[in-house]
Amino acid sequence: MQLPPAAHIKIPPAPASDDKTLDGVLTYVRRSWGHTAAPVSPKTISAARAAVATRDEPWSDKELAELQRTFAPPRRAKRREVGG
Repeated sequence: MQLPPAAHIKIPPAPASDDKTLDGVLTYVRRSWGHTAAPVSPKTISAARAAVATRDEPWSDKELAELQRTFAPPRRAKRREVGG
């Protein structure tokens, strides 16, 4: 599907939160609905912001997947139920 040129406009960023506030929100979302993901740290938020700060073109699926591998917190191992 070919999008018209107007479809490639930049979306303005939402009001910025500090790294500590954003890490709390992201950790809450990651842990919702029974997920056991590790917390997101302010250091991770800061590094991710720095890595994309000068970006001025659309992201490809491949580039987004690489960012996810780079900045996503490690997953915790699932606990085994004993006698189950």
